[in-house]
Amino acid sequence: MSAFRTCRSVLLPAMVIFSGLLAGFSLSARAEIAAASVNPIAEWPVLRAGLEPFPPLILENGGGESVDWLKAAANSAGYRLHIIIMPYSRAKIALSQGEVDIIGHTPYGYESPDFYHYARELSWSIETSLDAFARDPERLSPEALVSDEIGTPFGNAEFLAALLDLPHAHFIEGRLDNLSSMLTERRLDILMFERASVMNSLQKDGAGPVYYRQIMTIPAGFAVARQNRLLADRLDKAMRGLNEDAYFAGFRRYLDMPETGIVP
Repeated sequence: MSAFRTCRSVLLPAMVIFSGLLAGFSLSARAEIAAASVNPIAEWPVLRAGLEPFPPLILENGGGESVDWLKAAANSAGYRLHIIIMPYSRAKIALSQGEVDIIGHTPYGYESPDFYHYARELSWSIETSLDAFARDPERLSPEALVSDEIGTPFGNAEFLAALLDLPHAHFIEGRLDNLSSMLTERRLDILMFERASVMNSLQKDGAGPVYYRQIMTIPAGFAVARQNRLLADRLDKAMRGLNEDAYFAGFRRYLDMPETGIVP
């Protein structure tokens, strides 16, 4: 009897300690599971996006309608989006060297042949308007376009030269905000780029009037590395499940404007 009491006196504290450890383990495990379920996105792979300023679709601060669209598609596909704002020419180099995973906006289907050697465009695109802008409306004539100096944001001169069959030296490249100021101050004859982007930039300068004329419509999209077919398929599938009207209603009002006119 004495031995039984001794054994019991030893076992009871041990059981209490074991029960406490078990309870502590259970609480710790539940806390970890709860934490993981609260913020699972922290464990998703990062999708590095090299994006050219393209207001209001892509803003200098990393926001914009296209950024919201791409972020929603990335999250739906299981990625965390990391935005890096850069000129389009730099974005193409970064994609070819594996420094970013996706770039935009691309002129969907209109890039140079060498671009498609290392890049694969997603199947999604949004219609945009390529316009010419000038302080004097006569500079928007076809004759003026082949004789005057044309400004365009970094990385677009080669594309526009091939598109319009003009010499590359006919174009000067710069930041969109600087080119807009040069145009309003009459230090640049013509500015050529996407309609909404230029109008947003010109409206900040407040000088006018500035006239515009549509050159053509061009779909704008995104591209990933050519060998990354899996990423392209996942993002294409995710984008098909999104409602475009919820993201681009503000931008599309620019497409409803007349083909020629004065920047409002």
